[in-house]
Amino acid sequence: MTELLTLKDRPTAVLAANDLTAIGGMRAAMKMGFSIPDDVSIVGFDDIEMSDIVHPPLTTLRLPRYELAKAFFDALEHLKSNLHAQGQQHSVKTTLIVRQSTGPVPKSSHR
Repeated sequence: MTELLTLKDRPTAVLAANDLTAIGGMRAAMKMGFSIPDDVSIVGFDDIEMSDIVHPPLTTLRLPRYELAKAFFDALEHLKSNLHAQGQQHSVKTTLIVRQSTGPVPKSSHR
């Protein structure tokens, strides 16, 4: 996050690989004097319980954990009976949970 926010053409928003990384990114940005979301928006991925209690509360993509686990175990069952089967692609739908870590693009960033 420190490297991103010191770029000449710094981003107005960051999507982290997971919520803990996003929370760490928010902490680093605030330590540098940036305001979340006034200077930069941050989005996580997972919707862990902590996402709603950090300051500001983290916007995140929620994974349907039950569906994800079911798809995983179904794939394992299929593989168990078909050891030489080709890989398959599975997907689960995510839901954007909008909280206070995101906002409009800062005016100073309009080009």
